[in-house]
Amino acid sequence: AADAKSDYIQFRAYAGGAGTAKPSISVIPYTDIYAAVSYSNGELKTARSPRNIVTTVPTSFTAEDDSNEQETYIYSASQLKSIGDISPFHPDTVKIGNAVKLQDLKVGDASQDYSNPYLKELTVGNNTLLRYMDVRNCVNLTQAIDISKCINIEEIYFSGTKITGITLPDGGNIKSLHLPETLTKLTIKNQPLLN
Repeated sequence: AADAKSDYIQFRAYAGGAGTAKPSISVIPYTDIYAAVSYSNGELKTARSPRNIVTTVPTSFTAEDDSNEQETYIYSASQLKSIGDISPFHPDTVKIGNAVKLQDLKVGDASQDYSNPYLKELTVGNNTLLRYMDVRNCVNLTQAIDISKCINIEEIYFSGTKITGITLPDGGNIKSLHLPETLTKLTIKNQPLLN
């Protein structure tokens, strides 16, 4: 209700049609909350989620459901430190600007068998605690990425995408940076830990 419903992470999921096992979302909160996820059929799923404990919020879709395109909202975004691995959802738009305490974001995967042709927009905000970002093999992501406000980012993986540019923090803790050959602009400043 109220503040929790206006504080969300949003993505559109392509989790497969009938006969496909549907993934669930697992969150780790900063504080004790009731984790809540809303799917495109309008059903709200909730689970009591203690601080620092992985809690799985079940999907409202079964393998028999033919619905493939699912508008998905994860509520109480500012209270979450992780939303787990959302790569099985094959999201096409991901907005995490409200998740100011998020520490990791896994939208893609390094597996040779993984490919997400849907992701075309990734919006990151002032996520100052974000340390890990994996967007590998999201093959149609072509935008320039701005993570300049993610001052504690350590690992960044964009291999297998088609991003044209990335704006990094001016100084920080970056250790690993994997980028595609489609990049046309890159500035790295004051990153002494970069391997």
